[in-house]
Amino acid sequence: MNKMRKRLIFAETAMAGLTGFVAVLTIFWRDWLEVLFRADPDHHNGTAEFAIIAGLAVTSLLLGCIARWQVVRWRRAAALTH
Repeated sequence: MNKMRKRLIFAETAMAGLTGFVAVLTIFWRDWLEVLFRADPDHHNGTAEFAIIAGLAVTSLLLGCIARWQVVRWRRAAALTH
């Protein structure tokens, strides 16, 4: 694999990890949105955070799957050329 492909896989994996971390953070600390943005869109009931956690969980899974798919695809292509 060349440098660009490695960087792409690293970026996708890092983003998957970051979105996964924020999703787990939301489970344990429901008011992080209010603290970070100094706004209260859901009046402290956690609905906005749970909507965000659902989106982040899906994003994390998709990014992880894409990174894995690319690694497998590029390794197969490299094996066929050698």
